[in-house]
Amino acid sequence: MFRLITLAVLGTAVFWTVLHAQSPGASDQTLKPLSEVLGDWKYTKRVTLDVADVPLKEVMKELERQSGLHFESFSGDEKLSLKLKEAPFWKAVAETSIRANLPIWVYKKKEIHFNSVMEYVYPRYQIIGPFHVGIHWAPKMLKLNDGQVAAAIVVHAECLGHEGSIGLQGPSGISDATLEDANGKPMVLRQVQVLGKQYSGRGYFVVPEEMFKKRLKLRARFEGAVFLTPEEIVVPASAGDAIEFKPFGGIKARITKVGDGSLEYRIEWDSKLRGADAQRLEEIQKRTDDVLNGGKPFRDEELAEMQKWFAAKAGDMRQLHAIDHVVLDKDKKAISPASETKFFSPKHITAEIHFEKGIVPAQVRIRLVEKKIIKGYLEFNDVFSATPR
Repeated sequence: MFRLITLAVLGTAVFWTVLHAQSPGASDQTLKPLSEVLGDWKYTKRVTLDVADVPLKEVMKELERQSGLHFESFSGDEKLSLKLKEAPFWKAVAETSIRANLPIWVYKKKEIHFNSVMEYVYPRYQIIGPFHVGIHWAPKMLKLNDGQVAAAIVVHAECLGHEGSIGLQGPSGISDATLEDANGKPMVLRQVQVLGKQYSGRGYFVVPEEMFKKRLKLRARFEGAVFLTPEEIVVPASAGDAIEFKPFGGIKARITKVGDGSLEYRIEWDSKLRGADAQRLEEIQKRTDDVLNGGKPFRDEELAEMQKWFAAKAGDMRQLHAIDHVVLDKDKKAISPASETKFFSPKHITAEIHFEKGIVPAQVRIRLVEKKIIKGYLEFNDVFSATPR
C-alpha cells in the first residue's frame, strides 16, 4: 500500500467501533510468526549500560552517545539502575522505560521521548526486527457508550522512522487478536477504535476480566513495512534531464524545479511488475497524479480496492522510500530547510524543499531504502503472567 501525505485518513475515529471478528489463522492461512518473517533482521545498534541510582537525564545522555538519536523527557530526575551489555537498541530503551516508569514515544525521525504522552509502560514486550512490541492490560481501561468501564488489552508497536513503519492497513496495523488456552482453542477478541487514543501501531481489544486469571496465549495480526538496503545518491541542484543510478535495479533522479529559496526533485524506479499488473499500476499512478493536481478526490471504495490490490502485489513489486535528504551549498555545507514535504506514490517520490532566500544550492544528497511490506502475527505466551504497571 502507498501513502500520500496530501490525502486525509479514511473515516473518523468513533468511540466504539467493531473492526474485526476473525482470528488471524482464519483470515489468512499464509501468515507466519513475525519473529520468523523478520528472522534475518540485523540490529544496527547495540547499547551497553551499567548505572546505579542515577537520574534518567544521565541515562539519556549515554543512550544518545551510543545510538546517535536524541532523547527527551519532561521528567529527567527520576533515578534508575540498569545493567546491559551489547543489548539491542530497543531493549535498552524498553528497560529504561520500565525502570523509570515512563512510557516510550517515538517523536519525529530521530527522537525518543520518555513521558506520559503515550500513557502506558509496557513491562511485557518483544523486540522483533526493527519493532518494539509491548502489551498492557487492565480490568478498567476503556469507557463504553453506556458509561461502564471495560477490561481490555492494548498492543502497541514502535519503530524508528528510518527502519520501518506501522499501520499499513486498517487503523493501526494490529488486528485480529485471539486468546488461546492450553488446548489451542481460540477466543476472538473484539477490536475497538478509541477516540483520541488511536495511534499507528496500537490496537485495543476488549477482554473478559476473568481471562486475566488464566494462562493464555495472545496472538494478533501485524502489518507494517521495513526499510532495507540504504543507498545514498547525490544530484546536482540544477533543473534538467534525469540522471541514472545503479542501486535498486536502476533508478532515475532529477531536479524538476529550482527557485529562489526552493527546490524540487523526483525519483523514479522500475516497479518490477509486468503485463497487466504493470498496466494497473500505471493507471493507479495516473489517478494519483490527478488527485495531487487538484482532480476529483479518491472515493472510499476506490481507495479500499487499491489497497487490496497493493497488498496482493506487495511481494512482487519494488517500492522505494526516501529516508531523508540534505541540500548542500558550493562548499558542501548543509542548508537548513525552512520546510520540506515528501510525496510517496506507487512509482515515484517527489519532494519539495524550502530554505532561506538568497542561498544558492549546489547538490542534493538523498538517502533511499527499499520498502518491503510485511505481514505476520505476534505471539505472547502466558500473556497475563505479570501485573501491568
